[in-house]
Amino acid sequence: MSSAGRNSTGVDLERAEAVLSGATPEAKTETAMAVAKEFSSGTMTRREREIATRILGFMARDIEVRVRQALAQHVKSCPYLPEELARTLANDVETVALPIIQYSSVLGEADLIAIIDSGSVDKQIAVAKRKKVSETVSEALVDAGNAKVVGTLLANHGAEISERSYGKVLDRYPGDMRIQELVIERPTLSLATTERLIACVSIELRERVLARHGFSGKLADELIRHGREGALTRSVAADRKDDEVEGLINRLKGKGDLTPTLVLRALCEGDLNLFEAAMAAMADMSVDNARTFLHQRGLGGLRMVFRNTGMPQPMFRPIQLAIEQVSALREESPTAAAAEISRRIVDRLVIEYEGLPDGGLEPLMSELSRRILGDVPSAAKRQPVRV
Repeated sequence: MSSAGRNSTGVDLERAEAVLSGATPEAKTETAMAVAKEFSSGTMTRREREIATRILGFMARDIEVRVRQALAQHVKSCPYLPEELARTLANDVETVALPIIQYSSVLGEADLIAIIDSGSVDKQIAVAKRKKVSETVSEALVDAGNAKVVGTLLANHGAEISERSYGKVLDRYPGDMRIQELVIERPTLSLATTERLIACVSIELRERVLARHGFSGKLADELIRHGREGALTRSVAADRKDDEVEGLINRLKGKGDLTPTLVLRALCEGDLNLFEAAMAAMADMSVDNARTFLHQRGLGGLRMVFRNTGMPQPMFRPIQLAIEQVSALREESPTAAAAEISRRIVDRLVIEYEGLPDGGLEPLMSELSRRILGDVPSAAKRQPVRV
């Protein structure tokens, strides 16, 4: 027996390789455990590693599931496991694959996303339990659409979750208290996500959000307002009749809830009916007259309507930029949908205001309203402005 065949702890690699084809399942399982354990120890020479890799490859294709299970269990944390072998084991039946999927560091993002796309919930859960999960992989898990998988991901504080993914979670599971509680317990949440969360949770959970993430009373009030406004504008259907939209706006105005941020949000969402009705109500004009001045009288018409609304002066610039995008898009495509209008407006604002987040409308709306309105936390301040 050559010295190259036996490693420093006594596992006879060459003999192990020779007997694999004729061994009993029990013997092969025992051999798999021994070779895999030594392979993972990091003590093998280059020659020993070559032999062991060949043996592991045979075992990964063995007809006996228990052999492959033993192999996977003992190489799951091995940092120098060959990538192809890791993929082979990860694509095996779940009893073999799950340890590799959850623990193997040699699987890359593309491998993990392919595993997620395979549709196995148990394999998706194993991905969600990994020590570290990137934003890209997290989004793929959220897109898989299984509440148990999403819950596992949210419970894993080693997972990085993007603003976009949080938005998808809150949109997809609006009444799921378990999901909401798991979001609340995340180590950090952006203001935009916190606003969305506050808008959809119970009063009891709302208090937990604010306590968990340490917001002051004033900022808490602002977050609640933004969350409510977002929920309101998203609830207004595009096919609502004009008189219904105007009635809603007038009720908001009567309660002091018709705010500059709500007006800007409606415009950024591409809801022109809601925006025009809001501007008209704030300027004490009919909606027809407001539309004429906003869209047909140029910059002077916009200035006149804006001046009469009493909104803070910094609000003028984003509204002007948005109206310009609406006019340009209407010339190109008179029947453009609200989503296309919104996309054009948001893209233009991101160019104009350096550093705005690009993770979707909610984080952009949050940051923009703070940047241009400062600490204006409640209904529009009726004061003269110059534009």
